[in-house]
Amino acid sequence: MVSMRRGISRTLAIVIALVIIIVAVGGGLGYYYTSTSGFKYNIAITVAGSDPIPLYWAYQNGLFQKYLPEANVEAFPSGGGAVIQAISTGKAQIGFVNAFSILTAIASGVPIKIVAVWDDSPYTAGVIVKSNSPFYNISQLKGKIFAESRPGSFDAVTLELMVGRLGWGNNYTAIPVGSPGAQIASVHSGKADAALVNVWDVQHLVQSGQVREIYVVSQEWPAEYIVATDSFISQHSDVIAKVIQATYKIMQDYYSNANSSVQFMIKYYNFTETEAEEYLHEVIYATNLSLALVNATALKLAISALINAKVLPSNFTNIPLSSIYTNQFVQQTSSNVNTTVGLINLLIIIDSKILIRA
Repeated sequence: MVSMRRGISRTLAIVIALVIIIVAVGGGLGYYYTSTSGFKYNIAITVAGSDPIPLYWAYQNGLFQKYLPEANVEAFPSGGGAVIQAISTGKAQIGFVNAFSILTAIASGVPIKIVAVWDDSPYTAGVIVKSNSPFYNISQLKGKIFAESRPGSFDAVTLELMVGRLGWGNNYTAIPVGSPGAQIASVHSGKADAALVNVWDVQHLVQSGQVREIYVVSQEWPAEYIVATDSFISQHSDVIAKVIQATYKIMQDYYSNANSSVQFMIKYYNFTETEAEEYLHEVIYATNLSLALVNATALKLAISALINAKVLPSNFTNIPLSSIYTNQFVQQTSSNVNTTVGLINLLIIIDSKILIRA
């Protein structure tokens, strides 16, 4: 029985190897090993807070260099505002950034377009105060000081959205402090009365009693997208699909290397092992075409919410959605990634089941 089991596993291993070789030869050694003949371009990624954990994990482990060797990737710990600035000043042509920063940038005239989703989970933020704060209700914070990471970042725009929904007008103060970590430190030190931060960023602090969470803001649309400048799309459209495909691979690696991902969260985000495993299973990233497609209804919800909160001008609806996003490049990835990865995963699963039964 043991020899038969080994024989079957060996056979499947050979089949998997052959599939990889055939795809590599047929696809020019695969999409993530394809060079663009020395052509270089710049990608700006956000690594602020917990939403971009897989990006930061990939960045630290050299996966961008592995799958996109022709790209210069710069990581910004200060959030989406810094990514937008890099794009608007010409320092980057592609960016991984949150929905709010993208929409407000488009409203201000930055010539970018959404080309894919990479973080499918909605952004959920909590308003935190220090543990001995006299504030227990969100209404008590009207007119108070909030620490934000930086203007244009996800937390900053979400704060505007929140106060708009609450009807505060301009009756609050936002002070930029540089990063999510600095937001938390500002609350601890008393420099700010409160801060609005990703709930995952402060979960361990809430559970340990170091801060209190008194209000939660949840969205109804994916948190993060991939954008490219209009000029880069028109001049180098072939690169966009490669970046999206490489993103699939990075996210697949993130899930496949669960122990590495969990240990990374423990080391860099102070998660407990339980929190890291919970995050790994609950927060959804785009590993394939269906998850990367931009949903027009969700995007309209985000636009409507920002208009109602007066973050976006009322005439923003005059901008056609076709100028804001395209699924063209995601759709181009279907024949390059999903079939191959799906077949290999299927064979691995079959192999595992045979081993278990034997």
